[in-house]
Amino acid sequence: MRYTGSSCRQCRREGTKLFLKGTKCFTEKCPVERRPYAPGQHGQSTARRRKASEYAKQLREKQKIKRIYGVSEKQFRNTFEHVSTLPGITGHNLLAALESEQAEFVRPALIRALAAHGENEGVRRALLIEAGRGLDFFRSAVIETLGDHRAAYAVRTIIPIIELDGPLQDDAVLALGRIGDRAALPALALLTKVPPETEPSLQAAQCLLGDRCEERIAWLAQTARTDPRAAVSRAAVSTLGVMATEGHSAAIDALFDLERTVDRLRGDIAIALSTMALRRPQETIAWLGKTAAERRDRAVTLLHEGFESLEEDFAEEQFYAAARATYWAAPERSDQRTLTASLIDRLEF
Repeated sequence: MRYTGSSCRQCRREGTKLFLKGTKCFTEKCPVERRPYAPGQHGQSTARRRKASEYAKQLREKQKIKRIYGVSEKQFRNTFEHVSTLPGITGHNLLAALESEQAEFVRPALIRALAAHGENEGVRRALLIEAGRGLDFFRSAVIETLGDHRAAYAVRTIIPIIELDGPLQDDAVLALGRIGDRAALPALALLTKVPPETEPSLQAAQCLLGDRCEERIAWLAQTARTDPRAAVSRAAVSTLGVMATEGHSAAIDALFDLERTVDRLRGDIAIALSTMALRRPQETIAWLGKTAAERRDRAVTLLHEGFESLEEDFAEEQFYAAARATYWAAPERSDQRTLTASLIDRLEF
């Protein structure tokens, strides 16, 4: 999700000027000068927290770059994967790619806006064209958006892309699963030789299309637990997160089982569950209300960690709004009101 809120809020979150508002950043009206603390209810208390770890410092530097260039976590990661194969220093290559393609980062936001009007024939034609042109890490944003919006009209365009090697194949496979058109099953069944890191997406897509789901979730959980290749185990966790977002409770159970038994995957599991919460806030809050207390406490802790990593401020605001609405709708002194109050407090909204 692209952040559409205040640019000054982003600067305050980082504790420094990112110069996102032009000349205003050089005046006394700059909010960083007037309110030099993080935004939100608990912003003024952040200065009293313990010293940041080295990981936290590196995370904040990454978030600064994402904010300056207006890219999402997925776009940033795809760009990183692209430039990491180039000769030279990866950090320098990454910044050069972000600089040279800055105008291109506007396209994914426009694509998401257009996809919301997919009933329009002109919009459909434009989206199908975008899925087939440009650099791979921008096409992936288009393909992901088509999957998010269940764009059945795009199935014929996406099917040939699943035969391409690289990140586009992974995105196209998952998009077909999320669109939900079983006409894509034969094409997916023909993918018998895919890279190991793409196999989890293939398993998830076939499950989302209703093909042997229980068996495939078990395979993903086992792969995440036992595969020695970090890229493969992380891909398995990520695709379990996609299935959890689509409402598969068995995938949520698998993620919690992995969190308890495989410590090296904790960060990826936190991101997977947080992504589910941001995409399905009402459903996630309802699920938290029904789950056992021990698991609920673990879930809230993971959500806190995941939100810190994702830094999707606008989506977090939507989750907060959903939590507040649930709080006020619940009867006084009810378990639901107590839960949502605790949720708002622990997630530091």
